[in-house]
Amino acid sequence: MKPFTLFLLSIIEIYASIVTEISYDLKGDINNKYKIVMRLNINQTNNEVIGTYRYISNKNVLDIIGKVKKNHKLKMVERFFENGNYKITGYFDGEFKNNSFEGIWYSNNKKISYPFKLSSYFKHKRKSFDFDIKYDEKGFKTIVDIYIKEGNRTIQTIKKSYFNSPRKGKLYNLGIKLIDLNFDGYFDIKIVPCFVGCYEDEYYLYIPEKNHFEKLELPHKGVIEKIDLENRTISTAYTNGKADIYYTYKYIDNKLYMIYKKRDIYNFDNDNNYIGRKIIEEFYEIKDKKPKLIEKKEYKEENGDI
Repeated sequence: MKPFTLFLLSIIEIYASIVTEISYDLKGDINNKYKIVMRLNINQTNNEVIGTYRYISNKNVLDIIGKVKKNHKLKMVERFFENGNYKITGYFDGEFKNNSFEGIWYSNNKKISYPFKLSSYFKHKRKSFDFDIKYDEKGFKTIVDIYIKEGNRTIQTIKKSYFNSPRKGKLYNLGIKLIDLNFDGYFDIKIVPCFVGCYEDEYYLYIPEKNHFEKLELPHKGVIEKIDLENRTISTAYTNGKADIYYTYKYIDNKLYMIYKKRDIYNFDNDNNYIGRKIIEEFYEIKDKKPKLIEKKEYKEENGDI
């Protein structure tokens, strides 16, 4: 699975790895009975898979990890995090091919097994693009140019400039990830430009009529953390050191409208000791293409209790 061509040019004292990833959203069932939805994030460099899935009847999400083999075989461990550790709850053993995943699910002790069959949530209208990436480090500044190619022809160039980590030469997780951000069946681009913990991811939507990618401007600062295909919403997160801020947006007529906002506000005493936090949740409905506040909740945490 190598859909991209990546060339590293003009490298000066840089240790970054290009992490190119494609996300697949699948739905189907286990044993022709238990309906599930699954997201697979497949690293195109090493074919490692990190994802999640859940039962339609249950909102609890399980993590899945594995690796795609050359013959399209995909074995994954399903697990969830509890009391500081991961607990294995089952295994998927099957074939991932043509946007479908089919095989056998096993319980954690492998005494129970059921067939499963999953296919793409909707048919991806995927186009074949190559990406050439050129980056050059000068001092603490990293210049990044991304060339989008169709065959031998460059159809678009995204020129970027980012400040690097204070540790010269340590640029982490730079790469391109393909993911459908606006639920139109075409893969869009997520660019992860800088070191771990930064909130500078950028997003470009593919416009089929123009055969071109256009930058997606989020209504508020943050990075996309969750994409909900069932409800066609995306959720973002941002921190400013004093509070964590979360938004959920719904796509209406190809535009993002806020339907939810949450603020975790941290409180400190005069000696800068953490003493608790205040949580504010706001719920909105869209009226006349404008968000209207319909409910607001506030909670206070003291000594770890809300």
